[in-house]
Amino acid sequence: MRFLKVLSLSACFIFFANIAFAQAVDEKAATEKMIQFVKKTIEFAKKNGKEKTLAEINKGQDKEGLFVDGDLYIYAYDFNHTVIAHGVDKSLIGKNLTELKGPKKNPDGSDFYTIQELQKAAQKPDGGITMFYWPHPKKRNELWLKKGYSQKVDDTWWVGSGIYIKKAD
Repeated sequence: MRFLKVLSLSACFIFFANIAFAQAVDEKAATEKMIQFVKKTIEFAKKNGKEKTLAEINKGQDKEGLFVDGDLYIYAYDFNHTVIAHGVDKSLIGKNLTELKGPKKNPDGSDFYTIQELQKAAQKPDGGITMFYWPHPKKRNELWLKKGYSQKVDDTWWVGSGIYIKKAD
């Protein structure tokens, strides 16, 4: 009887460990896909120019164009935190989001300014990752942890994308 309990517990452990491993692999693959998606946008911009790239990003609002891929889409900002293109929400274009606060505060209790943090990451030599909380539109706008990747295109603008990781606690 004891042997069956140990066997049963071992099987449960292996089952849940495999689920956790699969989720970690999925997140890693999704992160790499997101980064490559942003880099593809930057390559397109360098070959085709800013205006054509912004127009192509905005086509994502109709689920068309080069810069929408399933749940992935591209957003573009100038270095004053103003939206210059957005792959899903054209109402944001032209809005300055400098003061946009995230729904959760930093661990020290200070406000988290989402777009400012994404821009800081974009200014790193190879771009960067920002973790933040954001309402998930496909999950009744429940708060989820989101991983964003952003990178500078040139000295006037930057682009980014993001993936939802897990529901907030």
